[in-house]
Formats: sequence, structure tokens, C-alpha cells
Amino acid sequence: MPRSALKLPPYARELVQKRRRGLAPAARDLAIVTDWNLGKAWAWRIVVPETEDPAQLDFTVCAGLSCLLLGRNQARMDAIARAVISFAPARLVGVRLGGSVIDVYWPSEIPVERAA
Repeated sequence: MPRSALKLPPYARELVQKRRRGLAPAARDLAIVTDWNLGKAWAWRIVVPETEDPAQLDFTVCAGLSCLLLGRNQARMDAIARAVISFAPARLVGVRLGGSVIDVYWPSEIPVERAA
């Protein structure tokens, strides 16, 4: 799908405008969360609700930024990571809440989608 056909995730429009003005998060990463209730303290936060297919979203706002992916479902987080990584974040770290593992997503090691 061409990037021009993708839509921005919730809260991304304002952040894209800030990026166009040369702004970036000063002290924290850009938070990419899978739930409306996660990461509310982040001034730079986007939400990828369960109802959205991450492959249909425009993650331009992530380009060149350090990003922190927060969620509870590893498969969902992996799908979001696959979509985000193509927009060239400086770093993408995934933290599964309730889990004991922190994932660092590298473009060359992005998890492949497994058939159900």
C-alpha cells in the first residue's frame, strides 16, 4: 500500500506538526501504546488501538526518534513493530507489561508473522 494511503494513528497529527516545526521529545522517547490507558504521562504518545491494523497506519512521526512500544500482547506488539520499523525510528524498544522481557527491535531481526 502506498504511504499516501495510510492514516495517522490517534494523537500523531499534532506530533507530526511539532516535528515539522523542528521539535522532538526532550527527555523521553516517543511512546507507542496499544491501549488508551497506557502511557498517559507521555507528552509524545501515539495509540494503536486493537481495532486498527498497524500495517494501515502512517508512523512518519517515528522517523529518527527513539521509540518505546508498550503493550500487553506480544503478537500485537510484534505486528506494530513490523509496521513502525519501515519508518526508520532511531531505536524501537518494546516492553510487554506484565512480562519479564524487554525487546529491542532491530530492522534485520524483526519478528516474522507466523501463520495461525
